[in-house]
Amino acid sequence: PVEAWLLGPSNYQSVSLPVFQGSTYTVEVSKFPKVFGLSSGLWSSCHPACSIHGFCHNGSCLCYDGFWGDTCSNVQCNNDCWQRGSCLPNGTCVCGSYWSAGGAGKYQLCQPENLLSAGNCRDAPVTFDSHSGCHIASCKKDCNGHGECTSQGCNCDVGYSGLACEIKPCPHNCRSHGVCRNGTCQCRDGFIGDSCEWPNSTNIVSHGCSKISPVLCHESSQPACAVSRGFCSLNSSSSDSWLSDFFSVLPLTARNGTQVLSSSNPASAGNVIDGNDGSGGFWQSGQCYPFGYIQDGWSNLVLGACVMGRCAVGSGNVNSSALVAATDGDTTTSVSVPLVNGLASFSISLGRARNLSAVSARLVLTGFVQAVGITATSARVVFGNFTASYSQVNIDLGNVTGIIALVLESTRSFSVFEVSTREGPCSEYVTVDFGGVVKVSALTVRHWAGSVSGSVDRTLYESSVDGVSWAVIRDNISPFLLGSLDTEVRPAVSCRYLRVRHILHEQSSVKLFIWEITAWDEFGKYGPSRSPSINHVSLKDLLGVNGIWAWGGMGWSNLAFPHWGPNRFSGMASHARNYHNWNWDVTDPNMTPDYESMSCGDGTQSNWWLSWDWEYAGWNAANLEVDACIQFTTSAFAQSKFRNAYAAGFDFGYSFAKHFGKTYGTGLVTHMEVGNEPWMVGVGYSDPVFYSDVLLGMARGAKAADPTMRVLPASFSNSDVPARVNRTHLEYIDAFNTHAYSYLQSERGRTGIYPEHNMSSLNEVDWMLRFRDANAPGLPVYLTEWGWDSDGGGEGCGPPPERAGDANFPECVSETAQAAYAVRGALVLSRKGLARLTWYFYGNQEVTAATWDQSKGLFARSGLVSSASTGFRRKQALGALEVLVSTIGHTYFMGVLREDAEAYVYMFGDGNQTVTHIVAWRPVDGDDNRTMNISIELQAQPVEAWLLGTSVFRSLPLPCTDGSHLTIQISAQPFVVRLLPVSVGNFIVVLSVILPTSVSEYRLRAQNILKELQVFTGSRGVVRALKLGDSESVELVFQRDNRNALCVGFKILTPGWNDARSLVSSLSHQAISSALVASGTSPMVSFRATPRVVVSFSADDQFPGYQQQGPISCSLSARWEDLVAYKLEDRNRACAGVCQSRVITGGLSAASSSPGIYEVWVCVSLDIPNLTCTNAGLLQADLIANMMCFRYEESAERFDYWGSNADLALVDENSASCGQCLPT
Repeated sequence: PVEAWLLGPSNYQSVSLPVFQGSTYTVEVSKFPKVFGLSSGLWSSCHPACSIHGFCHNGSCLCYDGFWGDTCSNVQCNNDCWQRGSCLPNGTCVCGSYWSAGGAGKYQLCQPENLLSAGNCRDAPVTFDSHSGCHIASCKKDCNGHGECTSQGCNCDVGYSGLACEIKPCPHNCRSHGVCRNGTCQCRDGFIGDSCEWPNSTNIVSHGCSKISPVLCHESSQPACAVSRGFCSLNSSSSDSWLSDFFSVLPLTARNGTQVLSSSNPASAGNVIDGNDGSGGFWQSGQCYPFGYIQDGWSNLVLGACVMGRCAVGSGNVNSSALVAATDGDTTTSVSVPLVNGLASFSISLGRARNLSAVSARLVLTGFVQAVGITATSARVVFGNFTASYSQVNIDLGNVTGIIALVLESTRSFSVFEVSTREGPCSEYVTVDFGGVVKVSALTVRHWAGSVSGSVDRTLYESSVDGVSWAVIRDNISPFLLGSLDTEVRPAVSCRYLRVRHILHEQSSVKLFIWEITAWDEFGKYGPSRSPSINHVSLKDLLGVNGIWAWGGMGWSNLAFPHWGPNRFSGMASHARNYHNWNWDVTDPNMTPDYESMSCGDGTQSNWWLSWDWEYAGWNAANLEVDACIQFTTSAFAQSKFRNAYAAGFDFGYSFAKHFGKTYGTGLVTHMEVGNEPWMVGVGYSDPVFYSDVLLGMARGAKAADPTMRVLPASFSNSDVPARVNRTHLEYIDAFNTHAYSYLQSERGRTGIYPEHNMSSLNEVDWMLRFRDANAPGLPVYLTEWGWDSDGGGEGCGPPPERAGDANFPECVSETAQAAYAVRGALVLSRKGLARLTWYFYGNQEVTAATWDQSKGLFARSGLVSSASTGFRRKQALGALEVLVSTIGHTYFMGVLREDAEAYVYMFGDGNQTVTHIVAWRPVDGDDNRTMNISIELQAQPVEAWLLGTSVFRSLPLPCTDGSHLTIQISAQPFVVRLLPVSVGNFIVVLSVILPTSVSEYRLRAQNILKELQVFTGSRGVVRALKLGDSESVELVFQRDNRNALCVGFKILTPGWNDARSLVSSLSHQAISSALVASGTSPMVSFRATPRVVVSFSADDQFPGYQQQGPISCSLSARWEDLVAYKLEDRNRACAGVCQSRVITGGLSAASSSPGIYEVWVCVSLDIPNLTCTNAGLLQADLIANMMCFRYEESAERFDYWGSNADLALVDENSASCGQCLPT
């Protein structure tokens, strides 16, 4: 042997020759074949170069790895140029041009025939980098050093963008509050800061404040900087105590003096108003059949008849009072009926004709006693015979009509223990007596008729003023409900008695149950509706979405493709809320998270793979602010694991805010919540003090690390907040937090309902708002979970296949309804004054047999997209919210034009003084396709109209207008009208009132905010105005002292209804007709702010020279945008007439210092001596000289004071004309 090598390995491997021993060779063998070349083989010589990068074998050059060719002199290319080019001898690839064929890195070589037609071959063929062996696509400018060149092109570093990563990022992508211009944020109106992080309207890290105390408090007379919004509210609260009872609305059934009556078992009847429909007590009836009704005066027609003188023995010669025992409901006392002239007879008058269904009696007899009914015509109807003594016997009659008297007779004497009769089937009931007449607008009742099918006919609710005549509120209710049932009573009924009655089938022996009856007054289950006021948060900034790590994907969100993960929701949300589990960061709550190690790629102490930096960076890149809900439950951290709850909370809060906060950290998180729902049964903490300690520690720790971190407590049920949060916490929190969904209790169970329904549980937010107003005025309230379940996206509301027999879960609405409710809910909640609305959930969840058994599908279909199993398909609600944000997301709620059972009409605008949009809809089920026409009193020009609540933008024809009214066809989907800008302020409305002698007070109740009140009084008396604040509901009281007239002016009166009333002192708060209120004489005169400046005045010695008796109104017509900003500095001139000059347009360049800006002028007189309607046109020269002149400034869209006519000489006697005077 002259050579040895191996076969089998991927490259040539030479081995040592075998050992020769005598006549044999010793060979070492293995799994690889070993070859020996013998000297007798045929060998040829190779090229000398072969020995450099290979070896000669049998005349052929075998090359080492990395070389190729006949002489092994060519350098091998990387992976044969990845089959995208040709390999040169020096090892360099010459790459071809390709076009993407299906994505995912698949390419096809550009051929001559497709260079002009196929995809990128025509436009921009993909070329590959020769240095990478045609593996990596060529990247322009090598991604500018801000990204990695991959086979897909540049993969830019976080924040950078563009094909070559050439676009420089702005800090935090301007947080969706501005536009990025070459690395610098240009913030939109309302936001300031390097990354537009601070809302300018709330002046956070504002002028004069530091990052240590970044919040400027406006609530006090001396503005000061504070660490939180809660600290500001502490200083503005009028009480030092924690008012915990402002949540609840006291039901009528819980008021003192309420009593309960029942058809049977009266001892337990009081349980139905104990306020507990679950574990509390209940009322259980007796057995109405066959004799249980005897003691029930409503069912037993003759109970007490003998006391009332309606009984007789024989021909009536026995005093009826001696017969009382026969109808007293006591079956142990008796009356003897003697034999008279061969006949023993006992009769009872029924008072009027009745339709009898049964007669019962307990008798002592010999032989038999016959029961007979007497009709109005004295006809006898034989019912049957009683034959048993000492036994209660019932005779079923079916339905015998027209009976006016009942007679028992026999040829032998007998005794009567008790006689009873009833009309119709038996009833069992409970009656609530309020002690007086009240108004009832809502009921919640929990009742049950047992599980015996066919035992009960139906259940009904009834009301009565006197306990005799009853009106049905709701009928044909299923008796076999297990849960509560809500009933809206519209219109509200006036009653003293409220009854829940079960009607049994004949001879049914079941016992019936009522757990609870709850009734509310005319304001409903959730109390009076809040008065509307301007919401200073735009719709866009209100809306957010609840997400989760990776948004259902398998990787961090910073790797999400466009339109996936958090990027799916950037079109409708300004923020996203994450359930950030405490135990994902540490395995022990007493450990402090090491987020700095995490940022270096080491993960968290609990999860080596976890990087919140990577995750939240993806959320920020999608223009979503991050609200991290620090979630902790008993299943993760039992209360016993906390050595010190306060200290554990402080350490976590400090570490979290220091790393993720804006001041010293990454700035990835703006808000943190201390817990989610810590009260939740099974996973929460029953000890309120424990949570209170964690909250205080975590909030203090977060503020100590970064005062700019916004801290919220967890969400609580209405009664849970006072137990877990107190005034000490307020110093460190920035908002209250709550969850609410739109349900009511129907016969199907808890059922999804539209947001405007008076009994919708979405109104629970009003409880939190009332609590906030009482304890922390001005503190924002966040609704961090709300929404509706729906079908759609390829997924329904039904059970999984394993539970196919179950019904769909009733909380789930249709996909169409979810889309409409999402938009309408946002509008309604904006009107309520919420500061954030975070939709739950981003996507549907899988429904399995296990999850169905646990929750019956609840929240599994609440997503804006479908679940992963159907590919995260968009649902209509996502598109509907995107349309809302893209069209009116920049606007603010400004007021209500209408809000009733037929129509909702809201105003939206710039949040200041200009209305730009009207939104109107029917407050009905989202699947209700009916429409109706409404008229809106509004002097504004519509310029565009479209529909909301649908997944795509739908333009609509403009509504009809006659100059003062808009006529709109509305439906369940909101109708939007864009208007020419409508000013709602900067003018004076003056209201003149003559008070009759009997009236001592004048009241003005305003639904909208009134400002800058001016009260003009005379010398004969004093009119006192109470202080006018900026509260949402304003009522002004003016008390008269020897004066008959009153003139009141308001500089700002926003559009909306305002009620004027005069009150009689002897009849407190009873509205009567005043002689003149505005322009009418009704007890309640409503008026709106209109595009007309109205000045009213009355004859009074306050205005010398006026001799007229009665008030006069003069008016100056003007467009909304042309309203004059009057400056009434002299109160003695306030109630004067108004005169208008001839309006001149254009031609002001010679008179104005700013040519082209001012195009309209107007001059008015506010002091017109001796003006009457007969001489109004006779203007004196001094009057014209003293006119005040205004010019219209185009950019500000208002009139500015220009000067007096004496200086400007704009009006002369020949050109002036007076406004028309109208006697009122």
